[in-house]
Amino acid sequence: MDVHAQHGRMVNSIFSVKNNLRILFDFQNRTTSSSIQE
Repeated sequence: MDVHAQHGRMVNSIFSVKNNLRILFDFQNRTTSSSIQE
């Protein structure tokens, strides 16, 4: 079992989760601002 590889995968998954959250918030912000403008 390569501990280093395991740690790298964990870090990658954390980064991808953060990225997905950022995209989600960005999408929410856009939809909210567009609904306010209407």
